[in-house]
Amino acid sequence: MRALRDMNLPKFVFDDVPLFLGLIHDLFPGLDCPRVRYPNFNDAVEDTLEKNKYILLPQQVSPLTSTPVHWVTLSFKS
Repeated sequence: MRALRDMNLPKFVFDDVPLFLGLIHDLFPGLDCPRVRYPNFNDAVEDTLEKNKYILLPQQVSPLTSTPVHWVTLSFKS
């Protein structure tokens, strides 16, 4: 389930993510698949983005809960 979600989420535009997650929930009711956090990897990515002057938005950062997140949408400064 985690692979299904994590491999497909990056392919969707932001507005379609809730629809996709709703479909997954309808197909597999009662299945809780919390997001896995890899602290070393996530911290390294965040540090690299900040060093290179990317804007790191709060909704891009995975919280330590099972709330679905919209992973890696980068914002640039010109």
